[in-house]
Amino acid sequence: MADRTDWQHQPQSQTSSVIDLDDMEVIDNDASDYESEFRDSRKSDEGRYSKNEDDNEDVRQRMGQHVTEIMWQAGKQQAKKAWNLYGNIDILRPYFDVQPYEVRNRLIESLIPRKASVQIQSIPRELYGPTMVIFTLIALLLFQMKSSGHQVQEGTLMGTSFLVCFSYWFGASSAIFLLSYLCNIQVTMIQVLSMLGYGLFGHCIVVNKLRALGLM
Repeated sequence: MADRTDWQHQPQSQTSSVIDLDDMEVIDNDASDYESEFRDSRKSDEGRYSKNEDDNEDVRQRMGQHVTEIMWQAGKQQAKKAWNLYGNIDILRPYFDVQPYEVRNRLIESLIPRKASVQIQSIPRELYGPTMVIFTLIALLLFQMKSSGHQVQEGTLMGTSFLVCFSYWFGASSAIFLLSYLCNIQVTMIQVLSMLGYGLFGHCIVVNKLRALGLM
């Protein structure tokens, strides 16, 4: 009786063991499929990420080249405009087209004060005379600094003379032009430069006289 019972239980245990092995094989197959799918998805993600990085790098390079080209074109146009402006003599010709006797008369008139008048006074628009006066004042200051043994720690005596004279000329002219604008006086910057330049002729005479008398 016991043998029969054992014989009946033995096939069931064998059958259950076979079922368990099949289940393990299915689980192993599922795990391997999952791992392979995970590897494939990871590889595809890495490829997509590397492709995006390459695309971003290409976009950055293109943008850099485009910005460089725009800056180059803008600088080229600005340089061309500046060259055309300073290379065109016709722009400055009207301000230096003056006769010598006119410059002489204006220098003499700059030393004679004028009375106030209600009549409109004509102001010359030329820069030849004022420029020559400024260069004369620069030469006088340079000669006086050399003769007195003046030393400049930074720069040269020539540069100091140029800086002082031209700074005074343009700075004072700008201040006068600003005041005339605030007071609603119809005068241009060229006219202010011309008036102040001729006015510095008196400074040249004073500096020269003092140097001749040995007071400077």
